[in-house]
Amino acid sequence: MNQQTFFFQHLRVVVRRGGWLLGVGLTLLVLAFFAGDTAWAGTANAPLGQTTPPLSTLFSDDFNACTLDARWQYTDPLGDSVLEVNGEQIVITVPAGVTHDIWEGNMNAPRLLQPVNNTNFEAVVKFESALKRRYQLQGLLAQADADNLLRFNFQSDGSSIHLLVVSFSGGTPTIIADETIADGAPLYLRVQRSGNNWTVSYSYDGSAWQSAPSLAFTQSLALTQFGPFVGNAGPSPAHTGIIDYLFNTASPDLPEDPVVNTIPVNIVGSGRVDKSCGSPLTLNAIPDLGWNFSSWSGALTGSQTPGSLPITGSEVVTATFVPKPLALNVQPNGGGTVRLSPDQIYFDNGNTVTLTAIPNRGWVFESWSGDLAGTEVSKVLTMDSNKTVTANFRLLEDKSNIQSDDFNTCTLNNTRWTYTDPRNDSELTMTGSQVKITVPGGVEHDVWSSGNRAPRIMQSAANEDFSLEAKFESPISKRYQLQGILIEQDSQNFLRINFQHNGNNTYVFAASFSNGNPRERFVQSIPDGAPLYLRVVRSAHDWGVFYSDNGEDWNTNSTMAFNFIMNVTKVGAFIGNAGPNAPAHTGVIDYFFNSASPIAPEDPVVNTLPPITIVGQGTVTRTPSCGNPVQLTAVPAANWRFAGWSGDLTGSQSPVTVTAKGTERITATFAPISGIQSDDFSGCKLNAAWSFVDPKGDATLTRIDNQKISIAVPAGVEHDAYPSQDPNAPLNRAPRLMQPAADVDFELEAKFESAMAERYQMQGILVEQDARNFLRFDYNHNGSTYALTVIGVTDGTPTTYGEEEFATTVPMYLRVNRTGDTWTVARSTNGTNWTTSQTFTHEMTAQKVGVFAGNVGRNPAHTAIIDYFFENRNRISPEDAGGNQLTVTRDGSGSVT
Repeated sequence: MNQQTFFFQHLRVVVRRGGWLLGVGLTLLVLAFFAGDTAWAGTANAPLGQTTPPLSTLFSDDFNACTLDARWQYTDPLGDSVLEVNGEQIVITVPAGVTHDIWEGNMNAPRLLQPVNNTNFEAVVKFESALKRRYQLQGLLAQADADNLLRFNFQSDGSSIHLLVVSFSGGTPTIIADETIADGAPLYLRVQRSGNNWTVSYSYDGSAWQSAPSLAFTQSLALTQFGPFVGNAGPSPAHTGIIDYLFNTASPDLPEDPVVNTIPVNIVGSGRVDKSCGSPLTLNAIPDLGWNFSSWSGALTGSQTPGSLPITGSEVVTATFVPKPLALNVQPNGGGTVRLSPDQIYFDNGNTVTLTAIPNRGWVFESWSGDLAGTEVSKVLTMDSNKTVTANFRLLEDKSNIQSDDFNTCTLNNTRWTYTDPRNDSELTMTGSQVKITVPGGVEHDVWSSGNRAPRIMQSAANEDFSLEAKFESPISKRYQLQGILIEQDSQNFLRINFQHNGNNTYVFAASFSNGNPRERFVQSIPDGAPLYLRVVRSAHDWGVFYSDNGEDWNTNSTMAFNFIMNVTKVGAFIGNAGPNAPAHTGVIDYFFNSASPIAPEDPVVNTLPPITIVGQGTVTRTPSCGNPVQLTAVPAANWRFAGWSGDLTGSQSPVTVTAKGTERITATFAPISGIQSDDFSGCKLNAAWSFVDPKGDATLTRIDNQKISIAVPAGVEHDAYPSQDPNAPLNRAPRLMQPAADVDFELEAKFESAMAERYQMQGILVEQDARNFLRFDYNHNGSTYALTVIGVTDGTPTTYGEEEFATTVPMYLRVNRTGDTWTVARSTNGTNWTTSQTFTHEMTAQKVGVFAGNVGRNPAHTAIIDYFFENRNRISPEDAGGNQLTVTRDGSGSVT
């Protein structure tokens, strides 16, 4: 509201309270002062518009200092990243070999977050770092808490750059968008939020922005923190993310980097230069793997690193890197790849490199040739000259009769699988795309010397070469939770290959059993997280084991290959636990494939909906749990109510039947119950929730026909809900009927059947925090017509939010909606067609609600008749159905009371 509008509306209240003559004089004075301001005059009585949301507290930072602003919080979950402040950028480095991801069970990416308020904003971040290796990551996080957030990031798949958007609800990720974009550096990322609508864009110059339909989406999020992150995943290459700035576009730092703390450095070859902050400036040249630092040129010369020089801002330095002198040429022959450790192709004389052969699905590694010989899956090569190595892979000729299964049904295929439950206490369930096996805690379900007590699904197999692959979607986080693959000859001779946890770390483990006696084959520590993929390859009596966290990048080493003679008859998957305090575990198996004949596409039949996002406290049940269509029933927790569906399902019907497509994004929102009781005032006595407050002790509360109530005030005495000139008088002197309310969203509706004909009779709704803080919404008469007035009192000080004049008839309906701190007032003459009168923002802690009657000015008598008072989320329908009415028929002359 502009100052003139506010002044005029406030003046109306002064006129109403101070007397007619004074009001006329003040009105003429104001009109003379604002003569000619037709825009103001034309809007003085207009309903108030929607209040704009508060401005975002997100602060811009160009990192143009030698220390980090205290408003940032740096989180380094694994304690192995490096944060550098160089005076114009933030540099975050993650090491290789360890996953620093933002994903389910692996929220380990280092991140720089600042506290923000939950409102609309637009932010832009500039990354100056290129993405060169598979699953290097850099992006932004918008976070409510550790389990509910949005992730926006650039990442490399080894050949292309992707822009990924992921939502997390209760720790469960859902990929919203995955767009392939052109490679380049720098990379700019923009995130815009308007309510629950989000739009993501990218740019290569900060001016020309691009987006895609999938990058505009709807997501509810109670935002508390925002900022950049840097990470890696999959093969987990090292990555150094360089963040030039993060701006709130409503208040960017301009000009950017006005203080000279560093200078530009050009790079020739492959490497980077770390810079100190301020003058003199220290430059440290760091070559990439397989490269050496050669020399400086420009304002700094020589080959010493670190180097140092004073700066004024005009200096330019070039760092030159050159390849190491010896080259390794690796050539796969057949279906497979070779992993190098260290991951480089140039070496100094005497350097060693480990080569690991990774066969593709359905292939097996046979041998090395060229400058390397042998059949071990991993070999170490010493570089004393240029080398050429060939890895030879052979396509498996599958005769195993092993059948792939993606479990894309609602029941287990019993012609293929046999389910064995040795302790008769496990549970197998089908989701339509997975099989789940649950073991209880406190009892071992192990596979060891005492026998195989693990529940398992097994199928027949021929004694031939094969390659198996299983995907486990369940994380393991407690000591000796187990999930893996079994390969059997019989109950005494078999192989166990599985993932397990020791309470601190995840391991891949293998043991062979001969005549019931176990022999550990290997135990290999791997990164925590889910999903986990396991592959077992058999070639005659040689066995190779591989693991992955994405089904594409497979890992192994020489210890994970062994020789074991057995006559295979069965293969399958098992779930278990072990130890004196064996933990409960639910293993989720997404698929079990014969690698020679996988199912593609996996899960073509949609049997269930994706996970439903829950906002608030409640659950959603599905009937049936597997199958299509499915009935969804929202079940609120105690003292909560179901507020409605959003996303790909809208409305508030529950239960509701939907046909799943497998791509739905559905949110079920639950809201706290206000505790407000609707009342149609039917019955023989007043509901015990109500309390009648009569400040002056002269008002009357009466029941009418056991269907209505009336509140009457006498003439000649003022009963106003407004501060008085008498400092000893209560702020609210109006008689009122009040009940307790919770400080949550609500919608109130009251029906008034009483007309008002005299000046400053009033009747309306009250919302109270306490005696000095309340809101009043009332119909009143100004002597010539009706008005709807809204006044807020904060710590004893009144604020008029609006006054609307209109012509009306009885009855009069009044509705008050509260959503957070936003209040909307509407009026009606029939309870069906509503006119919004005013919308405004007012902060308070609601404690009571109710109805009141009053008078002011000449203080005319008034009797307000209230037919009902409803919380619209809990209306009484039909109204007055519960009344206890006695019909009396008179026979003869007389009356009955």
